[in-house]
Amino acid sequence: MLRFSRWYHFVPKRRRALFLTLLLLAVAGIAYAAATMNVISENGVVRATPDSLGKAIGTIKYGTPVSVVSQNGDWYQVSISNTSGWMHKSTLTAKQVLMKSGTSDAQTAASSGENQNAAFGFTKEVEGQYKQKNPNLRFDQVNRMEQYKIDDETKREFLNNGNLSLGKGGAQ
Repeated sequence: MLRFSRWYHFVPKRRRALFLTLLLLAVAGIAYAAATMNVISENGVVRATPDSLGKAIGTIKYGTPVSVVSQNGDWYQVSISNTSGWMHKSTLTAKQVLMKSGTSDAQTAASSGENQNAAFGFTKEVEGQYKQKNPNLRFDQVNRMEQYKIDDETKREFLNNGNLSLGKGGAQ
């Protein structure tokens, strides 16, 4: 009677070794792909804690791949060059980011600002349509507001003075 528990004895050693090698490479490739993400923010802020007002410990440039260590809600703990910190999911993507200029890839690559706007449903095309339908709106003022940068300490002070808390919402 043939025992199925020892099926591997009937497979030649070379085939067995090839199969195990391919299986190991496939598993390693999946693990690597799942654990690597790319920054889609112009300067992705890395924070000490998974909180939008956590202390900023550094920034990572657009397109830089990072290793994902763990996840806490909408926050990923990332590691790069022996440094670890937290980044919000809106600043990362599992997709490859195209960055090379002077190649055919460059014309299909979107800027970090375009990626962020598209994430919120507002692309250049949508903006153009909106401008056509609303010619009297002051888009120059919107563009100026987009340039404002408020530091974390000012945000914390505003929250404390108004007895406000961040809560668990999606706003950043």
